[in-house]
Amino acid sequence: MFAPFYPLSTSSFFMKKLLLPLAAAGGILLSGCGGGDGSSSTAVQDITSPETNVTRNLKPDYTSSEVATLAANNNKFAFEMFKELRATEGDTNIFYSPYSITQALAMTYVGAKGETKTQMAAALHFEQDDETLHNNFNWLDLHLNYTDDNYTFSNANSIWPQIGYEFEQSYIDAIMLNYGAKLLLLDFAADPDGAADTINQWVEEKTHERIKGLIPKGQLSTGTKLVLVNAVYFKAKWENEFIEWETYDESFTLPDGSSVQTAMMHQQNYFYYSEGENCQAIELPYKGGRTSMVVILPKEGYFSEVAENMPSVYSQSMAAFASTEVKLKMPKFEITTDLYPLKEPFENLGMTDPFDPDKADFTGMSKNPLAIGSILHKAYIKVGEEGTEAAAATAVEMVTTGIAVEPQEPAHMYIVRPFFYFIKDRSSGQILFMGLTTDPRAAN
Repeated sequence: MFAPFYPLSTSSFFMKKLLLPLAAAGGILLSGCGGGDGSSSTAVQDITSPETNVTRNLKPDYTSSEVATLAANNNKFAFEMFKELRATEGDTNIFYSPYSITQALAMTYVGAKGETKTQMAAALHFEQDDETLHNNFNWLDLHLNYTDDNYTFSNANSIWPQIGYEFEQSYIDAIMLNYGAKLLLLDFAADPDGAADTINQWVEEKTHERIKGLIPKGQLSTGTKLVLVNAVYFKAKWENEFIEWETYDESFTLPDGSSVQTAMMHQQNYFYYSEGENCQAIELPYKGGRTSMVVILPKEGYFSEVAENMPSVYSQSMAAFASTEVKLKMPKFEITTDLYPLKEPFENLGMTDPFDPDKADFTGMSKNPLAIGSILHKAYIKVGEEGTEAAAATAVEMVTTGIAVEPQEPAHMYIVRPFFYFIKDRSSGQILFMGLTTDPRAAN
């Protein structure tokens, strides 16, 4: 077992006890290049074929160092994908769940072979052998799934095969063993939009209705053969809550240098904090200490430098954390992202063959040819006095083919210009969500 990465902040004010929901969901859509088969309705059916007697391994072999390596490698991918999103979206509000993406693609990776597998491993930083990789994903998932009176994190997987379509038994068994997926049948050939609605309903249920419309109308086709879905839900209380009546409008500086008025929350408390030449950083823990939000605020004139060097800024900031009394002001904000098409970012990361019908090799999944057609992601986050509410979704369609400064007086961290933030598991270090807020008023 891991020891908590940091102890909890100590002091608190007279604060309400508030629940903070956060959810994410991801899915993988696989389809064949030819026409569909089967004629049953799109209603969910209990699994009859492919059959499996394999159940989830609830005690996977692992070591703490191996899981830490997996989390570190997942975080490498998270930062690289963030760079790709900034290149596409510019310095606008960005929010996504790298954990949802890696979970969804890890289940796809089980069926990859040859150069397809090599390129996926390089892009996702899957550097461990198959058995170790999937054991560690299984352990990390089981570790993250936890519920008590103050905290909930749940991760659910499901796979939805086309009725009558042939899949490799070893693939189905591996998904059951390591990812505990619910196995359900649909008939995409008869009604692909109806099948999408059914899957979307499952996602809504697993995310407490925070994620809706994961699969857009028209996304699936009569050639869809399999959909894999990951859904994550998070609900927690801040360790140190903001007081609602201490929130009032103040100025926030936008990337173009102009200022806007936005609701700003305030509190003074002890937090893990660090400050270097180009940024300030703070960790805001959730109740129980399992997860926290890390906020990195570039100093004036250093935004681009911090953004371009985010992996090292993130690690150096956390390494320099020290318990410090901080006067904190932080904007309330709510952001809904547009759909992020991730095919091009993955191709930029070197994952090209999996999208090429003539080169993709997913024969570990099915003897019939399959290739990734598109990868889609969208997300939502709301931050206020009560805490954090967020959601994210991933869909992958397949077709056949700093140095710390310890001030003598309370530190001041006034988040009044664009900032970066991360929600992470504190023991493994796994980044669950990450984002950039450049305009707290926007609902993009």
